[in-house]
Amino acid sequence: MRGVRAAADALWIYGGGPDSAIYKTTDGGTTWKKLTKGLPYENGGRNRAHWSGLYRRDPNIVYAIVQHEKGGTYRSEDKGETWKKMGDTNPRPSYYSQIRIDPNNDLRIWELGAPMFYSEDGGKTFSTQRVRGIHGDYHAMWIDPADSNHMLTGSDGGIHWSYDAGKTWDFVNTIAIGQFYEVALDNEKP
Repeated sequence: MRGVRAAADALWIYGGGPDSAIYKTTDGGTTWKKLTKGLPYENGGRNRAHWSGLYRRDPNIVYAIVQHEKGGTYRSEDKGETWKKMGDTNPRPSYYSQIRIDPNNDLRIWELGAPMFYSEDGGKTFSTQRVRGIHGDYHAMWIDPADSNHMLTGSDGGIHWSYDAGKTWDFVNTIAIGQFYEVALDNEKP
């Protein structure tokens, strides 16, 4: 299970299988409630739901990417009790599964994938033209709460930063990092 804590409440994802859903606890995990209202699996059916984002200024607002035949981007304004489908965008949630909400605008969201998806209307429409010219496969993003123009992103191509809300990016080439996709071992010495 993957989870994110919001004040005393927490939402958790159980992805894959007949009990796949978003679950909520308000008592530190003693009891869990399956959230279904407005989600495509409220009447049953197999799906994968992935936790996505919590709006810093109002923890009532959360987003989720739901992988389902009727999946896409969903938004809740009551801590996940009810959901509204915003659009069909669904950038491989079982792999990327993250939304970043601008800390100063709950309608400006980023869905990490390959490429990066950017929305100014809460996920009704997305553009893939905002983040260009750097390596794709985005797995991490941070937006400065004091200045939404200042952003960092981590991808298969390294770390990049922007000071103009993602219109242009600079490669952080001062950190010795590498990516291993697959590692094989044997029992030989050394």
